[in-house]
Amino acid sequence: LTSRNIEAVGVHDLWFEYLTIRNAQYAMVAHDSANIVVRRCHIDTVWSGIIATRNTKGQTGGFFISDNDIGGCTSWPKKTKIPDDCGVWVTGVCDVICYNNVHNFGDGIQNYRGDYCEDMDVYNNDVGQITDDGIEMKEVYRNVRVIDNRITNVLHPISIAPVFGGPEYLIRNAIYNMQE
Repeated sequence: LTSRNIEAVGVHDLWFEYLTIRNAQYAMVAHDSANIVVRRCHIDTVWSGIIATRNTKGQTGGFFISDNDIGGCTSWPKKTKIPDDCGVWVTGVCDVICYNNVHNFGDGIQNYRGDYCEDMDVYNNDVGQITDDGIEMKEVYRNVRVIDNRITNVLHPISIAPVFGGPEYLIRNAIYNMQE
């Protein structure tokens, strides 16, 4: 496996569409970046999918991650300890994660804990075969919406606490076959 198939660190206003990314530790790393579009990509056999967790300048955000098929290497159900891999893992302000199929990871979709995270929309995703949290929105500030997602075969479907300020909305998510 290569370490990073796409490295877009410290950049802004880039579009990635119709790409096939496979066999990497990280499909895409976009730390300290803003206004990145990842749409209609096929990501397969990776340890982690789309990662943008470093926000050293306080400008990370504006990610639009939509209509992707993101598949990892973690098998369901959990065999031993929970792995640290994740399908989509972003931080910042004004991120949208929608209409993705995320499967076979430790965590499906999550924000990065400890950084400023607000105005995030996570909706209409299909998240499955996840050995820990299907959707994990922890340590967020305000206006985070998790709406109309389908979460199947997970240890924990949705994890949200703590919230610093709020509100955080969880609306009409369908959950099937959770372990705990």
